[in-house]
Amino acid sequence: MLQNGSVIFGYGATFKGVGNDKYCFFAEGTSNIFIAGVDVTYFRRAFDFRNGSGVTLLNVSAHDMYRDAPTFKDNYMAVFLNYNNVYVNGAVWNNLNENGDFLRLKNGNKNVVIENCNITAGDDAFALVPDEGVSTSQTLSNVTIRNCTINTGSFRGFRIQSERSALSRVLIENCAINCNKECAIISSTSDGNTSATMQGVYEQIEFKNCNFNGGGNTNTPHIKINTASQLRLVTFRNCWFATAKGNHILVQNCNIYG
Repeated sequence: MLQNGSVIFGYGATFKGVGNDKYCFFAEGTSNIFIAGVDVTYFRRAFDFRNGSGVTLLNVSAHDMYRDAPTFKDNYMAVFLNYNNVYVNGAVWNNLNENGDFLRLKNGNKNVVIENCNITAGDDAFALVPDEGVSTSQTLSNVTIRNCTINTGSFRGFRIQSERSALSRVLIENCAINCNKECAIISSTSDGNTSATMQGVYEQIEFKNCNFNGGGNTNTPHIKINTASQLRLVTFRNCWFATAKGNHILVQNCNIYG
């Protein structure tokens, strides 16, 4: 477990798990963590940070993570839970395992900046899921994701999901998203299809200068917004949508507030 003020320079170093090792780097209740240059492989999860403040991941990479058959769960590069002041720059993720999310932002995270990352994921690249693992209302706010290249095959670039919590002030800019499913989904449910009465709040979510190339040869839309019970100011500014058979933006079963 990392301690307060831990500094790790790992340029040229690869940290390899021995099978079923859950975390490579784990911190809980700590502050001011700095990790640069490390390469991680064959762990279930490269980075897991909980209930703290101040973490920087610079030029880190992870690939070929451990597959926990038959569920293949927890193949994430990084998970943040109730962490304040998160900065990730220049990360490289190459993991085509099922459930291989690049980044999972759970409840309580504030002031998050992710930039200049190159992502090849076997599942949703970014999962913004403030309800995950909790039964009470939480807030995920002040998130900026920019200058990232995202390739997710048959999964999504962004899954923004809340049943009862608040997602506010999320900016996604200058990103290129390539996938054969929705490039992004905003929904109270994980599949974006189930119609339900939920209490999640989505406020000030903006996609700016993004390139969406999704849908493949199906009728899948580039962006799907469904069962969002309180939708306030979701903006697409100067975005480019590649040709697809489906809708560019599909909005269903939402309550939209001014």
